[in-house]
Amino acid sequence: MKNLIILLIVFYSSISLNAQNNSCVTSAPFCTGSVFNFPANVNAGEAEAGPDYGCLGSQPNPAWYFMQVEDPGDITIFMVGTSNPVNQTPTNDIDFICYGPFNSFLNVCSQLTAANTVDCSFSAAPTETVDIADAQSGEFYIILITNYSNTPCNIIFSQTGGAGSTSCGPFNNGPLCVGQDLQLLSFFNAAEYTFSWTGPNGFTSSEQNPIIPNITIDNAGTYTLVTANPTDTTTGSTVVEIAPSPNASSFAIQGDSCIGGTIQLIPDSVFANATYNWGFPNGNTQNGNPLTINPLDSTVVAGITLTYTIDGCTSPPVTLPIDVYPNPIPFITGENHTCADETTILISTQNYPSYSWSNSDTTVSSVVLEGSFVLTVVNQYGCVGSSAPFVVTNSDPRSIVNDIIPYCKHDSILIESDGTFASYAWYDGKGDLMTTNNSTYTLGDKVTLVVVDDFGCKDSVQFDVPSTLPPVASFTTDPLYQTVLLPATIQYWDTSIPTGSDPLVAWIWTWNPNTPGQDDFVVFEQHPLINFPDTGYRVITLVVTSEIGCKDTVSNWVYIIDKPFVPNVFSPGGDGYNDYFKVPFIDNYPNNLVLIFNRWGKKVFEGNNYKGDWDGDNLPSGTYYYVVSAPSLDKPLKGAITLIRN
Repeated sequence: MKNLIILLIVFYSSISLNAQNNSCVTSAPFCTGSVFNFPANVNAGEAEAGPDYGCLGSQPNPAWYFMQVEDPGDITIFMVGTSNPVNQTPTNDIDFICYGPFNSFLNVCSQLTAANTVDCSFSAAPTETVDIADAQSGEFYIILITNYSNTPCNIIFSQTGGAGSTSCGPFNNGPLCVGQDLQLLSFFNAAEYTFSWTGPNGFTSSEQNPIIPNITIDNAGTYTLVTANPTDTTTGSTVVEIAPSPNASSFAIQGDSCIGGTIQLIPDSVFANATYNWGFPNGNTQNGNPLTINPLDSTVVAGITLTYTIDGCTSPPVTLPIDVYPNPIPFITGENHTCADETTILISTQNYPSYSWSNSDTTVSSVVLEGSFVLTVVNQYGCVGSSAPFVVTNSDPRSIVNDIIPYCKHDSILIESDGTFASYAWYDGKGDLMTTNNSTYTLGDKVTLVVVDDFGCKDSVQFDVPSTLPPVASFTTDPLYQTVLLPATIQYWDTSIPTGSDPLVAWIWTWNPNTPGQDDFVVFEQHPLINFPDTGYRVITLVVTSEIGCKDTVSNWVYIIDKPFVPNVFSPGGDGYNDYFKVPFIDNYPNNLVLIFNRWGKKVFEGNNYKGDWDGDNLPSGTYYYVVSAPSLDKPLKGAITLIRN
């Protein structure tokens, strides 16, 4: 290893790094004889949570390093924070904490505690000194360096004193146990070097940091690494220690064999520095030698597993069946209530050699009235167990419904139970369940209510829910037309029909004004005279209400226009339907003139003060064109009309 260190000193007298090692698990290696020079992180946040950071009041811009001791002795490391990396003038406040020693780099990041702190400084100085006393070969140490100044600078550090030295690698994460993963580590930069690993059991790899999973004893030994760049080749080695898994001994079981008793687990063999690990079928674990279980848990009846750990290596498990007998848990079956003066039979659901009821019966069953009863039994292993108390109660409920008020057919009415019970069930006339609440809505029918009290006793009642028919809403208008010319005033006549002796008491007429942002017009009269001030399509709705609140609704429409309109088709055929060319409301415009032209512009009809009596004059089917004019029209009405003959 001395030759390796000399080569590294010559070739890496000064090492520049990129600060990618900002967490413990990504710690970069450090070896003595080299000067480490790296740009410090800025605005990189605090160090990770978990470790005990000792004297460090804060840990900004972290950089982590690890080292393994090669030669024993004291080690002094000097570091400086500088914005002048050439002349290394101290300018920037840096701090550090050093942890160790550790036997392995494996899981070391979970061991950064106050007890493992070697040295720490939170001073305002731009220089720091790490002092490690009496370092021993093979030990690992972790150093965290922080850029407290949070300004751009370089951090330069190297060993400046002490007889001890640290290895420049290669490294491994041992010592290990059989079955763990072996990690081989190289100090060299993968961007600049090639790697050639060789080792026991024919191992070879060209990776920088290869991993060998699930190792065996055959993987122990010396691993050699040859690193090369265009100008140099370096050879180094690391020794991997692998401990075999110990063999677990058997164990004895002593004590009470019934659940709830106490047993003691005693290993057949005792080893120095061993930790005894006991596993149970329910997933629980305990440590101890011997191990006392009190009271004995029923989950151990399938067996207990013993492993033990020596120097971090765990034996394969040994599992022994154990004769642990469950305490009997008798269950009582039977009716847990009686209604009126009934009795019930309580019986054990299982057979046992011995029975003892709390009412002094000693057979498998007992006839009882109301009360609380416990059954104690002894099973074939002599284990004793008692049942939970079985309570028998008595009650006699009555199903009653509150008075039902008149209501409207097709509406629903709420009916309620007159009483408080554990459960309710309402059924309609078809026997279908409606609800399990203490009340229900119904549309009217035969209704059955079944109630059950807290003891399970039932009662039921069936009754009719009569209803009143709603009125029949209807109305007529004067005029009867559904298309009306402005000014439009229409008389609406209520012709609704009440039912039975339930008279009508309220009328509500509504229509939409077809004006954005304006609500419907509402009239509370029986026969309103309604004036429609604007054109448009209106839906008129009448809601009539009877004295007990029964309602019915009817709607019709009216289309209000401000000038005549011309239909686009007529079919003179003598069938009395659409036989004439009509211009509705034209008689409201005196001195009107109606002209009809064929498709070539020839006039085929002319009518003054037109009465809607032109039947097409035997003209053939086809498209014709009309012009309707009158002194009181703003402009003539023009368009096409289709004449259809069958």
